[in-house]
Amino acid sequence: MLTSRYPIRDFEKIKIRESKTLETYVLSNEVKTVTLKENEIETVIFQNEKKKAQIRVTKVDQDNNEILLDGVTFDVINNAGEIVDTIVTGSDGIATTKRIPIDSEYTIIERKTKKEYKLTEETQTVTLEQDEIKNIIFQNEKRKGQLRIIKVDLDDNEILLEGVTFDILDKYGNVVDTVVTNEKGEATSKRLPCIDEEYTAIERETREEYVLTEKPQTITLTEDEITSIQFENEKIKGYLEITKVDSKTKDTLKDAVFGIYDMDNNEIAIITTDETGKATSELIPYGKYYAKELDTGSVYYLLNENTFEFEITKNHETVPITIENDSVDIEVTVDKEGSIEIKPGEKVNYEFSNVGNASNVYLENFKWYDYIPTDYIRLETMTTGTWNQDLTYNVYYKTNNSDDYVLFRENLSTKENYNLDFTSLEFSENEYITETCFDFGKVDTGFREDIKPTMECKSFDTLKDNDTFTNHTKTVGVYFGVTAEANSKWTTITHTPEEKHEDKLPRTGK
Repeated sequence: MLTSRYPIRDFEKIKIRESKTLETYVLSNEVKTVTLKENEIETVIFQNEKKKAQIRVTKVDQDNNEILLDGVTFDVINNAGEIVDTIVTGSDGIATTKRIPIDSEYTIIERKTKKEYKLTEETQTVTLEQDEIKNIIFQNEKRKGQLRIIKVDLDDNEILLEGVTFDILDKYGNVVDTVVTNEKGEATSKRLPCIDEEYTAIERETREEYVLTEKPQTITLTEDEITSIQFENEKIKGYLEITKVDSKTKDTLKDAVFGIYDMDNNEIAIITTDETGKATSELIPYGKYYAKELDTGSVYYLLNENTFEFEITKNHETVPITIENDSVDIEVTVDKEGSIEIKPGEKVNYEFSNVGNASNVYLENFKWYDYIPTDYIRLETMTTGTWNQDLTYNVYYKTNNSDDYVLFRENLSTKENYNLDFTSLEFSENEYITETCFDFGKVDTGFREDIKPTMECKSFDTLKDNDTFTNHTKTVGVYFGVTAEANSKWTTITHTPEEKHEDKLPRTGK
């Protein structure tokens, strides 16, 4: 209140106008006229409006500022802690205060927001200038959770699968995240809005040894939690089908047994061919393997010693392999050479070659026989020769007085060449050797002599000119009841010396 005394005349009129006011008030433009009376006080009231301004709050989504949020409530509080205004954002995301005095700082506090958003804890304090509209922006974070995908093997959930890719789709079908499982078989999404939302996880790419999971999973998330789901992958599996055939006839062969192994030589399965010559495995997981024959199913076929590699790369595919078997070929051999012609009483010499097993399998009871033409010669000595397999063997003989073979030498080494003297034997009168036999027992394929055996016999003095005699030799061997035999002969002729005649001159004389 201001009071002034002025010299006046009675009923003098004056005009009053505000020339200066407080800094935070608006200067009044009003002019007032008063009539003064002597010795009286006239009261004039002037009103000043405080200087005012406005605050405009814009509310946006934290992740996308182009999304404007309606229905968000803010309190505007002055320095005295008084709420001077409460505002609510409209469809444009904007809330504007009424005009408020500038003589205070104002704090804007979010009191209520949309249900899918977190109430922001941020406050903003502003100062104002006259008649301005102070713009501030508040951001709201949506209520969010996370999705964790765990990827495991279908048959063994302890096996965790790395490197599997998933798309995460919102309820509108939009891809909101793409994740790849780590070495623990886990893939965790970024934080995703969780109120009034659901998400679908779809497997897009898996490991080459697994079948892509076609069934998606749809889930809802919980705020500030990690929701886990598990996907199982079926490993790619396929079949091995072996067809077993004769290598020559191509006829199918039953009862052949095969082993299936991984590349670390671990046994996977054992399968056997049926009546059609086929053997089909159970499902085998993706990867590289090999098969090998364990049993031909018949003693009359040779085991195929090869390994047959194959690979499973497609689910439920059948990988065919045809495996051939050579049939057993049983054959023995023997050849004999000797003296072509002799004189009565001379030595007869023989040499033996190709005394062996020419089969493609081993032979039991392999024996070599020689039959002496005893009407013409007598056996005296033999050399055993040496042989290409390290064995022991026995030598037998038979005489004209015996039906059974008699052991002559035993446990001879095939690696030593022995001289056998049959003349040292004591026989009864008119007893002599008719046959010899070398018994080698079991011999492998390819068995034969290294150094050729020989035989020396003595011919009779009584042989006549052109007498001929034949020495017979043979080999035999047995394979599962089947006997192979080979024979060889050598014929010798006798020539007696021509008689010499002396021509005498005719006698002459008188």
